[in-house]
Order: sequence, then structure tokens, then C-alpha cells
Amino acid sequence: MTITLIIVVGLPALSYFIFRRPAVQVWLSTKISSYVSEKINTKVSLGGIDISVFDHFIFEQFYIEDQQQDTLLYFNELAINFDKIRLEKELISLDKIKLDQFVSHIYSDSSGVSNFQFIIDQLSSEETDTTTSESDWKINCKKIELSNSSFSFFVPDSIEADYGINFNDLDFSNVSLYAKNLFIAGSSIMIDIDSMSIKDKSGLNIEKLQSNAFVDDKRIDLNRFTIITDNSKLYFKKLKFTYSDFDAFGNFLEDVNMNVQIADSTILNLKDISYFVPILKGYNQKLNIFADLKGTVDKLNAKKLDIRYGKGTHLKTNFKLNGLAAFDNLTYNIFLDSLTTSIVDINSIRDPADTSKKAIEIPENLKHIGKIYYSGQLKGSLQDIELKGNLITNLGNIIADIQILENTEISTYNIKGSLIGKELLIGNIIKNKDVGKFDIIDTLDINISNAGDIDGWSRGLVSNLELNNYNYDSLHFNVILNPNSYRGNIKINDENIKLTLAGSYITKDSIPNIRFIADLKKFIPYKLNLLEDSAFSSSIQLTGNIQGTDPNQITGKLACKVHDFQNSNNKLKSENIYVSISQNKDSSKIIKLNSDFMDIEMSGKLNLNNINKSINKFICEYMPSVADTTGLQQECKNDSIFEPSTNGTDMAFTAKLKNIDKLINLFLKDTKINSGTHINGRLNFAPDKFSLEAYSPEMIIEGTKLTEIILNGDNRNEQLSFYLNSKNIYWNEENSLDNSLLQTFIKNDSVYLDFMWNSFLDTLNYNGNFSLVAGIENRINESPLYKIKLKPSNFSIHKNEWVIKGNKIVIDTNFIDLGEIDARSNNNEHFLVQGILSDKLTDTLKLDVNKFDIKILNLLLDDSGVKLDGKLSGNTQIVSVLGDLQVNSEDSIKGLKINDEEIGKLFLDMDWDHNNSTLSVLANTQLKKTKNLVLKGDYKIKDDVLDFKIDVTRFPFMIVEPFVNEYLSDINGKISGDITIQGSSKKPDIKAGLKFVRAGFKANYTQTYYSFTDSLFIERGNIRFKKMKLNAGRNSFAWVSGDISHKNFEDVKLDIAFDAHNFLFLNTKQTDSALFYGTVFA
Repeated sequence: MTITLIIVVGLPALSYFIFRRPAVQVWLSTKISSYVSEKINTKVSLGGIDISVFDHFIFEQFYIEDQQQDTLLYFNELAINFDKIRLEKELISLDKIKLDQFVSHIYSDSSGVSNFQFIIDQLSSEETDTTTSESDWKINCKKIELSNSSFSFFVPDSIEADYGINFNDLDFSNVSLYAKNLFIAGSSIMIDIDSMSIKDKSGLNIEKLQSNAFVDDKRIDLNRFTIITDNSKLYFKKLKFTYSDFDAFGNFLEDVNMNVQIADSTILNLKDISYFVPILKGYNQKLNIFADLKGTVDKLNAKKLDIRYGKGTHLKTNFKLNGLAAFDNLTYNIFLDSLTTSIVDINSIRDPADTSKKAIEIPENLKHIGKIYYSGQLKGSLQDIELKGNLITNLGNIIADIQILENTEISTYNIKGSLIGKELLIGNIIKNKDVGKFDIIDTLDINISNAGDIDGWSRGLVSNLELNNYNYDSLHFNVILNPNSYRGNIKINDENIKLTLAGSYITKDSIPNIRFIADLKKFIPYKLNLLEDSAFSSSIQLTGNIQGTDPNQITGKLACKVHDFQNSNNKLKSENIYVSISQNKDSSKIIKLNSDFMDIEMSGKLNLNNINKSINKFICEYMPSVADTTGLQQECKNDSIFEPSTNGTDMAFTAKLKNIDKLINLFLKDTKINSGTHINGRLNFAPDKFSLEAYSPEMIIEGTKLTEIILNGDNRNEQLSFYLNSKNIYWNEENSLDNSLLQTFIKNDSVYLDFMWNSFLDTLNYNGNFSLVAGIENRINESPLYKIKLKPSNFSIHKNEWVIKGNKIVIDTNFIDLGEIDARSNNNEHFLVQGILSDKLTDTLKLDVNKFDIKILNLLLDDSGVKLDGKLSGNTQIVSVLGDLQVNSEDSIKGLKINDEEIGKLFLDMDWDHNNSTLSVLANTQLKKTKNLVLKGDYKIKDDVLDFKIDVTRFPFMIVEPFVNEYLSDINGKISGDITIQGSSKKPDIKAGLKFVRAGFKANYTQTYYSFTDSLFIERGNIRFKKMKLNAGRNSFAWVSGDISHKNFEDVKLDIAFDAHNFLFLNTKQTDSALFYGTVFA
């Protein structure tokens, strides 16, 4: 008993005192380092050891060197504090393990051998006991600390990464660990990690990693797993890995099952992801993530994945992925429950290189897209993709059901399915407000080869199309595509447009063939809001058969059948137009147009590929400064840039006009061209080869009639010449210019123009000669200068002989110098224009008129019924014409008469205020001492605001007769009162109170004359009069009351009451109307 007590108590006590002796600890340190060094065949050192039996082990400054004499492993201190050892329970209980300044440098050479491989080789070379035994010993530790540590891993000759984590060059620093409750029992390990931090040299800094971990040979559980970085906060409700044994990690993708639940409070910053995906460098957006994932990487099942970003971006999805390990066999089924985002969130993503710019630049025409919502399903494999989805935006809704199938045997992709668009607003995209909403349904089945060949079809329907505020019924389309052909048709079936367009494009032969037919059975553009002409309608069929696409090689035929074409001017019925293009063996062409309107034929060589060069050279011959504005005229001197004359265009042409008037009158009123008109010529740009000849017996252009018109042109004698003659030019029935000749010569950068005429009539004498020379002066590094030289000219009109002095006009980009345009007549009339037009306040344009006889204007007013008389004098000054315009004008007309009614003297004063865009007008007429009309007011042009006041005193009523002479005549009497005009020019607001004195008029239709003296009022679009007495002769009168309403002088409505007393309603004779005539009283 005594011996046993000595062994039990004495030996531990003896051991304690032995190991506490410094000499023993030094000896033991040496022994341990020598043993380990010999065992692994490398330098090993242990700075010190402190052993307190049953209390603690402390190892200091432990160092292991690799075979390149670099540090493989080092720690400053490893302290193991014991709590207790219970032999009967096979339990080792530790109070604390502390490791300080742990350093490890690991690297692999180019063959993949690490610098610690030699240790493994040394230890594995010794004989080992292959028998296994289960140990029931257990180890627990209350606390574990790792501080001030670092770790590095490097693979030489690996590619250096400019940014992000390089797994071949890791350098972890500031590594620390605080854990507790470590328990090891057999293959099971449990530990609570309170905090772990680590920082990589790339910049990734894990401030805190926390988890309750369990590891055994079947599973790894990481509960309450948290990672907090400088930018992100990742919270895992569950992170679990299950496996058959640890060997499963050798095939992690297929043999390790995962159960991952990410809490919805998780914030993942793209900056942290960018360390692993460098393409995201610079992005700093935060994502809120919630996820529930199960399965292996190879067979991954996401019950829920929820990602939020910004103010309104939200992704909700779930999916199943099979075959990720062997990617070629991947299958997937992805349900995109919803994706919501907006332009605001997209614009909030900034460009990492320049944060003032957006990373995704949304085109201006898509900024009205608003919120974006998408839901759908994507399933299949890499060779078979099936997509179903619904996209909703402010620009409409698109529903897709598409399948893409790869046929590897014939190297094609098949795309088939349908697309449905609802209330699409394409007008906002193309910035055209006239295009509104529309719906579309499209089904397709298309094969696309690797070579790009397309074979398949597409057909669909466009409905509810809003265009120009009109809703079209339906538009059907059908397209058939083959590698060597295209066929398709479009049908529009609407009550106001019925169109069938069908065509084909076949490239099977060496020369492509294009055929089409456009059958427009009905077209009423007024009801489609395309034209304002309510009478416009057409029914036309156009067919074509064309061979070739090269403009120089095209041949074929076009035919246009006009079944019906009409507008408010004219109409056509059953007209045919034919165009044919044929090519001879020598490559010359014959182009013909035949119709009832005209016949045109062109024959010869046509080179459209080089025609631009030909035209440019043609211009260089006569106006080189127009063809080359550099001032050096290098292009005109370089003949190599022009086509050879042998390959140029050389075509004879002729045009004969037949019944052209019915075509012209569709578009132009009062315009006619005689059927004997013809044009002949030769289109050849070489010297002495161009010619033009035209003749028309008679031509009327908007009421102006020309007779015996002859036009000739050529490019002989190194100049381009045109001669235009006309025997008579009538601008009304009584007045004309006779024997007129316009000559134009173009050469040496100048245009010489002469216009002369000579007319001899009974009462009037018109003749004249007007000449000028216009030229261009190109300047190096400056804009061209245009110069016009007016030669001394003269003309006679209305028995007045006028002389215009010679003058020079210079036109530059920033000014026009008019010089002095001075015209004088033999009746002391004088017209003078002088000055400079520019944007400078110092440049002024002056217009002076003295004793100008305005009767000459009657030649232009003859058809209006207005006849003027008087002498105009005045002056106008315009400052900064091309800039901040300022105008001041003071004019007067002495002895003004309108239709022989004396008005008196007219005074007119106008001022223009550029800053306010306001025209101020002050005008009055004075007869003897009475101002019978005074007008004063402003017009703000920019804002379109009128503000005028007119006072009239005994003003002649007959002045309105030219405007109503179709209905009224013999108007007389005087008007007094005031008128105000406000509002806008489009919707003027007129108010007036007018008094008529001894006024009268004759109604042309009834041939009755009425007189009255009374008042009427105009206010807000209504003309009101009450008990106005109309006298129709002795004891013949009627009381008239009522009003006349209108909307801006349209949509006129009458509400008039007559109280007749022997009132003369009709007083016509047989010569006035053959249908009915006589005298009627009421």
C-alpha cells in the first residue's frame, strides 16, 4: 500500500519537478528538434519548451525548413493547457489551445510537386502497421485561439492576375481564430467558431466568419454560418454536406450532397464577387439574397432563389439542374416566377471606369419602357431548349413559346413556336407619335444551318394597329424562306384600305429573279388620316418581273393598271402604264415607258456604277469650284478618278407628251401642257456630246400661259449653254411678255444670264433686258465666296421706262453685301436698296422708295377685283438682318384709292423688337382732316399672340366688295366703330361694334337692292344684330334679327328671323336666269 501510494503520488510529483528544471527543458527541446529533423531530413528547430505535467505544454519558436531553405512552417508559440485526463473514460480534456504567429509558405513547382511533399515521402517510407484499431479516446477543448498568423500558397510561372483572387498565388494575412467547445470522438469533430478573420492580398477581407460546425465521416453541418466582409453580410440558416465517406470529396460534384439555406437578411456586394469574377471589377451594387438549395452540384435543386436590388428590382426563381458535372449532358428546368426591374434601377448601375456615366446606356427611344416585368420557364438541354415567357412593360406585352432544337447530324438548328405581342407601342421607340398601339401573333418554324442558310416559314397577324389616329382592322403576313428563295405576302383587309402584296426573290440561277404583285383594291387616305383631301381614292394594281440586282444589269418589266384614281382636282379611269428594260448583246439598254399620258424611250449605254464620277467630271469642266471646294481643285485635275469615256453613259432619249393634262390636273390646278410637247436629247457627259431639245406649243403653269416654248441645250465650245424662248408669256388675259429669251452660259466657274423681252400692245409697252454674271471664288481653308455682277439693265412697263444701274453683290457665309441697287423711272420714281446683311449691329440694310406708282400692282391684282392707285414713299432700316434683327419702317401712300374710292393718305410705321419677337404696327389713313382708319397694336410672333385695336370713322363700306363680289355688288355707305383683335393667328378673338350709315348692296342672285342704317356687334365668334331694318324700296322693308356663329370662320351657322312688310325678295329678268325670273314680295 505504501509502495503504491509512492508510485501514484510520487512519480507525478517527481516528474513535475524534473520537467520544470530549465536544463531538462533545454535538453528536451534539443532532443525533440533533433528527432524530428532526422525523421523528415530537414532543418528543424525548437526555441524552447515549457512542460508542466498535467497542466500545460508550451512550444516556442518552432521552425521547419523546406529543401530550398525557405520557411515551410513556423509558429512563435503553441500553448496547450490541460484541464484533466480521465483514463477510465478515455478522455483528454483541454482547457485551451493557443497558437500565435503561425506562418506557413507552401508552393508547388511546375510539375505540381509541393514543397512539403518530401516530408510525406519520408514518413511514408517507414514501415507502418497496416492493422487498424478503433480508439475510444475522446478529446475536448474549451477554447482555441489563433492570432497574428499568415499563410501563402504560390505556383511559379503561373499567370499573374491584375485583379481578384489568384488561386495560384494566395497570400492570407491577419489570420485569427476564436473558437470553443472543440470535441473529437473517433471520426467526429464538433467546434463552435465564434470568430475567424482573414485577409487576402487581392483586397478581400473577411472580418468575421462564425459557425457551429460538426464534421464526421458522413456529414458536415455548419449551423448559424455567417460571413461578414467589408462589403457583404452572408447569413446561412443551414449549410450541410452529406457523403458516404471522405473519399467522396474526390468527386465532389457528384458524390457530395448539399443542403443550403441562405437567410433573407443576406447582403451580397458585387465588389466581393468581383474578387472571384474579375469582369465585375468596379461594380459596387448590393444584392439582397434568399435561397433554398438541395442536392449535389451535378443534380442541383433550388426550391427558391430570391434576389433584390435597388428600389424595385426583384428576381424570384426555382430550378432543377442535372448533369453539371458532365456539362455536355446538362438538362435543366428553370421556373422564373417573376423578374421585376425598371429603367431607374438599370440607370443606377454606373460605369466602373467612369462613375459619372451609366454602365448600361439605355437608348433615348427606350426610356419610356418604365417598369419591366417578366415571368416564364426555360427547360431542356444544350441541344433542346424550350422557352416560355411573358414580358410586360409600358411599351406593351410579349408572350413567347419557342423551342430551339439542334440536329447534330445535319448541323442545323430548328426554331419553332409562337410570339404574341399585345398593345405594343412601337411609336415610342421610333419616336413617331403617329404610330400607336398594335397586337401581333406570329408562328414560325425555321431551320438555320451552320453556314447561315435559312429554310422555313413564318406567318402571323397584326391587328388593332393605330396609325395616324386610325385603327386598322387586320394585316396578315406569310413568309416562306429557302436557301435560294424568298416568298411572301401581306394582306390588309380594312374598310378603307384593301391591299394584297405578294412577291418572290429567287437566287437559284446566276441572275436573281424578283417577281411581285401589289393589288391595291381600295385606298381612301382621307379616312385613314393620311391626306386632307376627302375626295381622294384609288384602286391600282402594280406587277413586276425583274432579273438581276446590279443596276447596270437589271432587265424586266413593270406594269401599272390604274382602275380608279381621283381627288378633288381630277380623276382617272382605266389607265395603263408600262415600263420595260431590255439589254442588247453589246450591253446597251433600251428603257421604255408607254402610257396614255406620255411615251419615253432611252437607248444606249448606261453605267450607273460610275455615273457619280461622270457627273462630277461634267461639273468640273464648267464649274470646278462646285465640284471641289478645297480651293486647290485637285480632284478636277486628277483624271484618274473619273471613268473612261469609253465606259461612260451614252444614251439617246425622247419623250412625247400625249394626254398629260389629266395626270397633271390631279396635283396642279390651272396647269396644262399641250399634247404636241416633246423632249429629245443625248445624255453623254463627254465634251460636245451632251444635247437637249424641247418644244411645246402651249403650256399653262398655275394660270400663267406660255406659247411656242423652245428649249435648247448643249456643251459645245467649252461651255454649257441653254436657250429658252417663248413667243408669249401671259400672266393674265390682257398682259403678256412677248418674244422673251433667256440665255444661260456656264463656263470657268461663272454663270452668264441674259433675259430679254419685247412686247408691243395697243395701250401698253413692255420690253427689257436684264443681265448678270454669277461666279464662285474658292479660297484655301475658307468658305467659298460668291460674286454677282449686275450689268446695267433697263425695262419698260406700264409706259414707264426704268433704268437699273450696274452693281456688285458679294455673298459670304456670314454676310451679304448688296452694294447699291438703284432703279429710276422717267416719272421720277426711285427705288434704292443698299447695305449689308449680317449679324453685326453695325451693318444696316436701307430701303428707300420715292413716288412709286402702286398702280403697277394692278397687273398682279387683276383677277382679285382690287384696283389700287397712289404714290408710295418711305424708308426702312434693318439692322443685323442675320442676327438680332431690328426693323424700323416709315412709309406713306399719297392719294390712296381702292377701286376708285378715295381713301386718303396712308401712314405706316413698323418696328421689330428681336428680344421679345414682337412686331409693333401703327397705321392710319387720313382723308382731308379726318383719320378714317387707325390701327395700332403688337404681334408677338414667337408666342403667336395678337393684340390690335382698330378705330374706323366714316370708312368706305365698298372696300369689302372685291371679297364678296360673287354674291354682292354695288356696295356703298360708310362704317364707323372700333375693333379689337386678340388671341392667336390661328384662333383670333375678334370683338367689334360697327355702325353702318347709308349703307347698301345688291344681292346678285335675286337682283334686289337693299339699304340700311344700323349697327351690328361681333363677340366671341358671333355676329349679332337686332331689329335691323332692310329697305328694299318705297314701303318695302323687313326687320331682321339674329346671329351668325362660326368656329374660326368655319362651320358657319345662321339663326336669323325676318319680319317682312311688302319686302322685295326677287327682282330678276329672263336675262338673269332662264330657269325662273320675276318679281316676288313677302
